[in-house]
Amino acid sequence: MKCSTWILCMFTAFTFAACREKTSDEERRIRETSNAVLTAIEKNDEKAFRQLMAADLKDIGEDEKSLSRKFRLVHDYYAEHTHGKRPDIQVKDSLTTFGKRVVFVPIYNGRGLKGSLREVRLMLGFGPVKYYPLDKISAFELHVFHHSHNDVPLPEEDFPGF
Repeated sequence: MKCSTWILCMFTAFTFAACREKTSDEERRIRETSNAVLTAIEKNDEKAFRQLMAADLKDIGEDEKSLSRKFRLVHDYYAEHTHGKRPDIQVKDSLTTFGKRVVFVPIYNGRGLKGSLREVRLMLGFGPVKYYPLDKISAFELHVFHHSHNDVPLPEEDFPGF
């Protein structure tokens, strides 16, 4: 009886270790790609950013002009509010409705008067791995919030629509 319990414990430990290693490798790859995206934004290198997009633009409802316009907007907010300091990259464990892993990059979080800028977030989507490799992003959104009421906190995270 003791031998079978020991074997079960060892099997469980090895399974856990294997799953943890896979997750760590995925997260490492996601972080590397996220850093490459931030580097492209910091350098205002739209071509490098475009090369990090996995999906065909038409598949995500974009064209070259709209992508360029969104990239400029992201770059402008990023340059204005980060002041050369790279924000933390937060890889979320949960998935969107479409099975994408979400990376949350808080660009700005401030306090102010009603109507002023409250928060700016860059949301990156990765995967699903079955369709898109982790060395490319499959979606991105810029979330910009303004103060509507000084005492109402924003939710910790709003998942993007991708």
